[in-house]
Amino acid sequence: MERFRRPAYSAALLVLMLTSQVIAVTPKSESSPKIDWPQSTSKDTSQAEQDLKNIVESLDLDEPPVLAEEQETADLITQRVLTTEWLGALAPVALSPFFGLTCLSGIAIMGEDRLPDDHFLKRASSPLANPLVFLTFLALTILTSLPKFSKVSKPFAQAVDQLETYSALIILLVIRVMGGFDFAPPGEEHVAVVYQASVFEFSAESLLMIATIINVIVINTVKFFFEVLIWITPVPFIDAIFEAGNKLLCAALAGIYAFSPTIATIINLLLLGACLLAFRWVKRREIYYRSILCDFLRNWFSIGVTPPAQAMLTVFPQQDIGGIPKMSRCELTPTENGWQLVCPRWFRPAIRKQFTGESPSIQPGLLMNSVSFEGTVFKFGKRYQKSLSQVAQQLDLRYTAPSANENTAVGLATELA
Repeated sequence: MERFRRPAYSAALLVLMLTSQVIAVTPKSESSPKIDWPQSTSKDTSQAEQDLKNIVESLDLDEPPVLAEEQETADLITQRVLTTEWLGALAPVALSPFFGLTCLSGIAIMGEDRLPDDHFLKRASSPLANPLVFLTFLALTILTSLPKFSKVSKPFAQAVDQLETYSALIILLVIRVMGGFDFAPPGEEHVAVVYQASVFEFSAESLLMIATIINVIVINTVKFFFEVLIWITPVPFIDAIFEAGNKLLCAALAGIYAFSPTIATIINLLLLGACLLAFRWVKRREIYYRSILCDFLRNWFSIGVTPPAQAMLTVFPQQDIGGIPKMSRCELTPTENGWQLVCPRWFRPAIRKQFTGESPSIQPGLLMNSVSFEGTVFKFGKRYQKSLSQVAQQLDLRYTAPSANENTAVGLATELA
């Protein structure tokens, strides 16, 4: 119908000129015309003139048509800007969750007169722009960071590191759902964009949340791995230096984000890409170290150390075996002919390997224990250390008394190497 509007309008004006009727045209606004019809002094208005008036009024000339291509281009540009403004803030949160949120909250509060006019932290009604929220995250930062400055207290901080990460991640998603980060510029209505992949449909909002989860978890996992490596390095004050450097980098990224969300997004994507390259290798070792530390603390505080109801033990091979990569999390169970090793995998069948022969013996260590099958050493935590003999009986294994080097620093470095 739109292609007929302009010809019909021209034809209507031509007919009006031929009928010698006076038509007064006055603008309705600065951009849209409106036809003002004068009141006729004659009682008998012809049917043709009345029909012509109805046709012109039905043309709906007040709102000019918008080209679909122009609208699509505008939507893409707006979406790109909104994604940049959100993803640029994820790098500092991934490196230090509570401290990153503290920095963002401080920027939202104190940057009212310093941020650019179009910065979304300035134009959005964010829950982070609240002094109470800032003080809360600052207290959590101090509480979780101080133990990381010492090798003695760092295992306790590392044990709750994952809790800190997921807590900050949930806070980010809640803020996003609540509309705290209002992406739409002032005066513009937010329009949901939906993408379809096969039988699944995802809104732009859902995809942004999924990207947030992946971004934070991947970077934080790699950071945690390096923190463990720093902890097992026998160099004084290196833990404090690493933690201070991490906080400085986090604050620098937050400052870059306040200056330019686009540059912060580029840095975040580069950091994410580098972490993704080593993620699978790092993830296996991160699960290994985290399991060893958590089992050590559970045994220390006697939390959940009751032997399992079924004969099963979580072990980690120290070398590649039968398609199972080194340091993969596996489950060891006894069978009628020996023992079975199962390595679960995402979206693929688990890898299974059978062991037979003489019952191996469990070798206790300072932070973990070990057992060998066919020349391959398997490490496992000390969660059931107080009832290790009972666990060995369930798995049909032999138990050996602790070795002489169990309480030495050399034994500790050898176990974690």
